[in-house]
Amino acid sequence: MDLSHKLNSLCPPKLNRKNPSSTQCSSPLPLPGPLRRSSSSQNTVPVSYSEVGVAKKDEGVKLQEGTRPEVHTEEHEKLWTLFEDGYGEDGNRIYDPIKGKTCHQCRQKTLGHRSCCSKCNMVQGRLGGDCLYLRYGEQVLEAIENPNWVCPVCHRICNCSLYRNARGWPPTGALY
Repeated sequence: MDLSHKLNSLCPPKLNRKNPSSTQCSSPLPLPGPLRRSSSSQNTVPVSYSEVGVAKKDEGVKLQEGTRPEVHTEEHEKLWTLFEDGYGEDGNRIYDPIKGKTCHQCRQKTLGHRSCCSKCNMVQGRLGGDCLYLRYGEQVLEAIENPNWVCPVCHRICNCSLYRNARGWPPTGALY
């Protein structure tokens, strides 16, 4: 006897909505009984992965007040335009292995403005304008003008893949 005929006989016929006279089998296997579980997990409640009813209390971020107030105006928004500094007329980044400076965050040697840390004065304190703005919300032109600017590495808030991996966290990946 043909095995396919045996399996088709185990399955109840399913009506086809378009053609009620034809029947189809939804599954070649018999309907399942109770769920199989190992003996060690028979007395435990099955895990639910739904996100229903999860209440989180929002404590928010609490920052200490500084000695000088932080003021942001519309002029600050105009200071930096993404994807212009270090880009050619065709809209592509200008990679230059000789004149370019490496950005600590993306590790790309491109032309454009770079910050310089007053504390470490190393390559780790050099971030390109787009990376500094997208990752940390800081303006590279303000960082260049500020003689006391400290890089995210020295602040211990760097989120580059090197430092995230060193802390045992997964890297964030490229943002643009």
